[in-house]
Amino acid sequence: MAVTDQVLVVIGLADGVPTPESARLVGAAQAFGPATLLIAGHDIDREQVKRLTQLPGVASLLMVDQPEFQWQPAELMADLVIGLTPDYSHIIAAANPFGADVTPRIAAMLDVALVSGVQEIIDHAAFIRPLRAGAALAEVTTTGSPVCLTIRTAAFTEPKPAQDEISPKVITAPTVKPANEILG
Repeated sequence: MAVTDQVLVVIGLADGVPTPESARLVGAAQAFGPATLLIAGHDIDREQVKRLTQLPGVASLLMVDQPEFQWQPAELMADLVIGLTPDYSHIIAAANPFGADVTPRIAAMLDVALVSGVQEIIDHAAFIRPLRAGAALAEVTTTGSPVCLTIRTAAFTEPKPAQDEISPKVITAPTVKPANEILG
């Protein structure tokens, strides 16, 4: 069970740069309280990351810059997040291919339900998500901890930078041999 009421925001990268929806994801995280950004990859663009840390609600930044995270493989990302989960009440990622790959693994490893495609946050455990290809909306509540979500970032606004940048805490992921190898 989470010991703090804090959210872990798992940021996707494209060629070492945070994906365009990352700022809206941070905006959604504001509903839960202080956010810790987790950015794992290789040759990460620190200038782009700095812009994210200036958004309101960002309390800290954890960064892993290691060659094995270059493509953000879901297996390694999930293992990395699992090692951090005792400190967080919510784990969120964007509802995009990266988030759809990583969050189900995280939820399964934690034995909690995944609430996918959240487009409105009612409170810490209640969310609105679409059903039937968006023809209907449903209110979903969850009792598990931590709460694992994917967020439809288009439904949230991008906050404006409002604070000084935060120095990253660079962490080293445990050495794990990937189950598969990327060729080329």
